[in-house]
Amino acid sequence: MQAKNFHYSKLLKPLPLSIIFVLILLILDWFFPNFLSKFSFLIILICAILFGFLPKQLTTLSSKISKVKKEKRIDIVSPLEAVPQIFKFKTFFNFQDLIHNTLQETAAFIENLPPSSVSIFAHLSSKNQRYPINLGTLIQQVKELSLPLFVHPIFSIPQKKLSSNKLEVFLSIPEKEQTVPLKKLNIKASPEYKAYIDLVVLLSIIQKVVVSPQKHKSVPYLCEIHENLFEYPAVLQILKDIINHPDFPKHLFVFMTSLTTLSQNVAFLENLHSQGFQIGIHVDKLPAPSLPSFLQVFYIDFPDLQSSLKGLAKRQFSHTIQTLTEQPYKVILGEVENEQVLQDILPAQFDFACGSALGKVQLWQDVLTKK
Repeated sequence: MQAKNFHYSKLLKPLPLSIIFVLILLILDWFFPNFLSKFSFLIILICAILFGFLPKQLTTLSSKISKVKKEKRIDIVSPLEAVPQIFKFKTFFNFQDLIHNTLQETAAFIENLPPSSVSIFAHLSSKNQRYPINLGTLIQQVKELSLPLFVHPIFSIPQKKLSSNKLEVFLSIPEKEQTVPLKKLNIKASPEYKAYIDLVVLLSIIQKVVVSPQKHKSVPYLCEIHENLFEYPAVLQILKDIINHPDFPKHLFVFMTSLTTLSQNVAFLENLHSQGFQIGIHVDKLPAPSLPSFLQVFYIDFPDLQSSLKGLAKRQFSHTIQTLTEQPYKVILGEVENEQVLQDILPAQFDFACGSALGKVQLWQDVLTKK
């Protein structure tokens, strides 16, 4: 029935306008008796039809013009501006699908970046020699969740009881038969593109931890969030979609940030803490400024600690450490290669530490198989 009436409906819509036109002519003829005698009936009929159909044609033409303009505007939108549209409605997914799809789509976006927009170099030896790395190598390992992930066990002192783990990501270079820490790669790209690379690496870590067997999910992992992720709204929104999902395993992660990130995003990090997330800070020098009360972890590597307190007398050194360890948060000393350091230079003042002197760094797969 609808098919039969379709053509008639197109004709009926302009009729009211044509009728109005004829009525106007009749009214004019009423007041001016000889008005219609000057025009033939055929001319009046044609004018009535045009009066009825012309507004519709103008509307159609206007819509076509606006559509063409809109399409042109879309063509000139950069890929970076178009990315957030990909991630619409992901909050309705279960967490496994959300993290998997977001990881794959973010990786696909990075793969489609303009050629030569990202250059990656690694220092493979003590000589200052750079080795170029294909971006596709990094993205392929991300998509396959095959980035080598190393686990640094963190122990309580002096009991040497496992307290947590620190994660460090490497990139495998098959041609050289070795791995390189991601944090030591020299990535040349715009800050926005770097942010997406940092995001995709973080997503791969989260998914790798989340999909591990349930029996291994008892000890939290220190996981660093690069400050780039906080500087671009599109990237930060993707991160928010992930960590705000109701099934995100909050107990499995301690999110570590830098002093810069902390100072610029206090409200956001405090809100995460109020939702049950553990927040920590990774510093590279002392003394640290006054820190917000919601921080739960303070991490510093032993070489950085020595460097920032170099030249101080042993008494001053110990006093600075004691002041630090009296704070309410958990203080962790990293890269401890000599256990005697904890007894001589830092006499029982650190409650937690990690490094080769305390526990061997292990591959993620090895940690899982041993448990």
